[in-house]
Amino acid sequence: MPQQKVSIVTGAGTGIGRAVSRQLSEAGYAIALVGRRREKLEETAKSLAGESMIIPVDLAGPEAAGEVVETVHSEWGRIDALINNAGLAEVVPIPDTTEDFMQRTFAINTLAPARLIAHVWSIMKEQGESNESNKEGALAHGQSVGGSVGGGGGCIVNVSTMGVVDPFPGFFLYAASKAAVESLTRSIYNEGSKLGIKGYSVAPGAVETAMLRASFSEDVLPTSATLNPEDVAAVIVACVLGERPEDEGKSILIPSG
Repeated sequence: MPQQKVSIVTGAGTGIGRAVSRQLSEAGYAIALVGRRREKLEETAKSLAGESMIIPVDLAGPEAAGEVVETVHSEWGRIDALINNAGLAEVVPIPDTTEDFMQRTFAINTLAPARLIAHVWSIMKEQGESNESNKEGALAHGQSVGGSVGGGGGCIVNVSTMGVVDPFPGFFLYAASKAAVESLTRSIYNEGSKLGIKGYSVAPGAVETAMLRASFSEDVLPTSATLNPEDVAAVIVACVLGERPEDEGKSILIPSG
C-alpha cells in the first residue's frame, strides 16, 4: 500500500477548506482539492507545500461523490482523511423557503457528506485491517510498532455549525441540514471505532469567510465577532492527526465572539 498520507478536502477553494488544505499539506498529506470553481482550487493548490490534485465538481449531483473517491483512490492508492467542509449557508426565512432551495441545501450539506462517507468506508476499512495486520506481524518479530501510516483506517471530519445548538434566524434549513451531519458523525463512531475509522464534527460559530459576508455585512456582524478560518482549520487538523481522541464521535463547539 502506498505510504504517503492522502486527504480529500471539500470546499477547498476558499475559507476553512483552503486553510485545512494548507495545514494538512504542511503535515505531509497529499491533498485532493474538491470544489465547484476551478480557479479557486488552483489558487489553493499554488499555496500548498506538497502534492495535490484538483477536482472541480458540484457535489450536489448524486454521482459526484463516487467519482471523487474513485479518482483519488485510483491516483494515490489510499485515502486517510475526508474533510466534509463544503456547504450552502444562505439566509432564508421559514416562509420564504422553496422546494428547490430545500432540495439543494440538503443535497450539498447532508447528502454529499453521507455519500462521500459511504464511498470511502470500504477503503478506510481495508486500510485499518492492513495496519492491524502489519502491527501484529511486527510484534510477532519483536519489532517496535510506533504509529502506522494513516493512524489506523482513516479519519472523517464533518464541518458543522454552532447553529445546530441555536440557529440564527434564517438558518432554518442550514441548521437542520448540519444537525443531520452531526448524526452521521455519531454513526461513524459507533460503526467505525472497531475498524480504525475515526469520526468528528467541528461546529464553529461565525467564521470570517466570503460565504459569511455574502449574507452578513460588518454592520450586522463585525469582524471582531468572527473566527479566523486558520483557527478553525487547526482544530480540524488536530482531529486528523490524532491529537483529540477524547472528542471522537462528538461535536467540537467553537463559539465566535
